[in-house]
Amino acid sequence: MAELILPEPVKKAGFNPKAKIPFGVTTEHIRAAMQDFIEFLSVIDGQLHTKGMGRFENLLMQANFSSMVGGNDFRQHPETLQGGREEQISQWPPRHPPSR
Repeated sequence: MAELILPEPVKKAGFNPKAKIPFGVTTEHIRAAMQDFIEFLSVIDGQLHTKGMGRFENLLMQANFSSMVGGNDFRQHPETLQGGREEQISQWPPRHPPSR
């Protein structure tokens, strides 16, 4: 069986702390969301590895994987957003925010 290769944690040093992001989102929020997603993939890849299967991202077509990554949003922690967006976000259909 091939060796299981897991991604490295997201490093804080890779983010510009002076970045201006709307709705009270900080680079730490983005880093944490990216880390959560990496941990999610690691769990799936670990399980696939125990069954002798390939990595999850290799099993999906690239377009499907891209949609899955792009669909990750801040619904899990709407309290981190500011400016009354919490109510608007809770009304969005899954993974389809309104156009701006």
